[in-house]
Amino acid sequence: MGARGMQDWIFEYFFHVSSLTILAGMLFLVLGMLLWPASNRWKDAGLALVIYIAIVALGMSSNIKHISPVGMAHALIACAIAWLAIRHYGNRVSYLFLVPCFFMVVVIVFNLSSEGRGLELMGRWIQVSVAQA
Repeated sequence: MGARGMQDWIFEYFFHVSSLTILAGMLFLVLGMLLWPASNRWKDAGLALVIYIAIVALGMSSNIKHISPVGMAHALIACAIAWLAIRHYGNRVSYLFLVPCFFMVVVIVFNLSSEGRGLELMGRWIQVSVAQA
């Protein structure tokens, strides 16, 4: 599959793949925190859920899809939150905080490399024609 074929595949299937992966990552993260030998399992699981939702919410910023400075700040803040959460928990399960960050990077790289179309995290696809620009 060439570069153009990969871009077409990402354009067509990104929303479904990312939604399922982010949901699975959230479930595995919460379950992993509950099963990880720690003193405050419920507190850690609840806090991990809130942190994960915050990262996903930052990643769903409409500014990211337009490659604006505010969007790049949202992506950097989300990645920083994920990194701090990984350092705070210090277990292997906490690396699941990076799942939404990965998909933010995919959106940014896709939008930088594709001319005439943008990739949105909410699953609506936009087609920008040269005539409108």
